[in-house]
Amino acid sequence: MTVAGYWFRNSEFAQAACRGKVGFTRNPAPRLARLRAAFTLLELVLVLSILAILLVAVAPALSGFAVGRRPGQAATEFLALTRLAHSNAIARGMTYRILIDPAHGRWWLANDESGTSPAEGELGHVFMTPDGVRVSTNAPAVNGLPTLRFTPDGRMTPAVVTFRGPKNAVQVACTGLASGYQIQTAGGTP
Repeated sequence: MTVAGYWFRNSEFAQAACRGKVGFTRNPAPRLARLRAAFTLLELVLVLSILAILLVAVAPALSGFAVGRRPGQAATEFLALTRLAHSNAIARGMTYRILIDPAHGRWWLANDESGTSPAEGELGHVFMTPDGVRVSTNAPAVNGLPTLRFTPDGRMTPAVVTFRGPKNAVQVACTGLASGYQIQTAGGTP
């Protein structure tokens, strides 16, 4: 028989426990121990408030971290495009060009057949600089736009392309045919 969640082998003892004659008292200690182990609503709200205040204090520092990485990200995209243009020029036996539009902060891959418009198909993506980043170059202008040229024999236009952000500047440069384009400097003041 069970009484108040306890199982009794002797039913007479159980009946006596229900009547209160045996001296049966329920021990409240385990239940109180379980209640003391939990958090109160006030404690939970207090901890969440402290975490929210800390997050608000740290957020501006984290946004500055992202802004400082933007020129490097743009330079990495540009470097990947130079390597794609170089390998496609050799593999397909065509001249490829990277046209840079500093006024609008963009660049794209073109082949001689497409003129100044982006190349056809998957190679025709126009890349944009991230917010707050400016692009400049010393590459020679063709049709009014600075142009890097990649020929089927592996030659490329030597030039320096600079991505300048509010905190730093990153350069992608080609100083010789053997090295190709590389990120030469990262960091520093703009």
